[in-house]
Amino acid sequence: EFSATVEQCYGISMTVDKTTDSANPGDSADFTFTITNDGNGLDTVSLMSMGTFTPTIAENMVNISAGNTGQVVLTMTVPVDAASGAKSQGAMLHAYSEGCGEDLENCDFEAHSSVSLSANQVFDISAGYYYNSSMASASIQQGMAKQLKFNVTNNGNGNDNIGVALSTNAPSWVALSQSTVLVAPGQTGTVTIDIMAPASGTLGAVDAFQIVATSSDGVTTSTTGDFTLTIVERSTNTDGPTTEEVDDDDGGLPGFGFLSAIAAIGAVLLLRRRL
Repeated sequence: EFSATVEQCYGISMTVDKTTDSANPGDSADFTFTITNDGNGLDTVSLMSMGTFTPTIAENMVNISAGNTGQVVLTMTVPVDAASGAKSQGAMLHAYSEGCGEDLENCDFEAHSSVSLSANQVFDISAGYYYNSSMASASIQQGMAKQLKFNVTNNGNGNDNIGVALSTNAPSWVALSQSTVLVAPGQTGTVTIDIMAPASGTLGAVDAFQIVATSSDGVTTSTTGDFTLTIVERSTNTDGPTTEEVDDDDGGLPGFGFLSAIAAIGAVLLLRRRL
């Protein structure tokens, strides 16, 4: 008679449901790791996460019977101040079989998988007056040109090529200097409104209009407050001296009436001196 004892053999392997994902700043994403016990006995597997974007696991140990699997969820969070496209660095889950003992660095019964999380671009814009609301009202003479301005601010986390357009009720003689403006995150761009008042026909206040700004995602929009214009009659005053037309008695030639008057005054003075 004899007896034999089968020694426990250790071995584990690991897979993950996805290696990359993305989320908005401040949001999280989950990665599900599946660990398989390739050994011939119950194995207590130790877990360790590492890397940026705060990789965390709900438990640091899992018991897996021979030939079976266990699952671990690793959660990562995009920093709230992450720029668009920012990626995690060195994010990884390590699994160590109990056969490793204390020597985890040189263990042959270890498995690991790397994952990556990136920050989505967040679109957030605001369109407003260039300086304050008083800058959005103007009086303009007939046939004259004038310019107003407005600002577009990128409150998102990435560069945004913002489209700008007049509202549908804007006068036909009002136009924008450009249709898009590229604005870096946290920055403000300024766009000019070109006004060419009609030379005749229109006087007084015209309907208020607005500017609509649209992010490059085609969904996020912002609208300015009202811009108001008043058309006034063109002034005939000039800055230089003015000439007044007078009626002349000497054939209508300019200046002859004036010279005749001077000659008459001189003759009267001469007669008085002789007397």
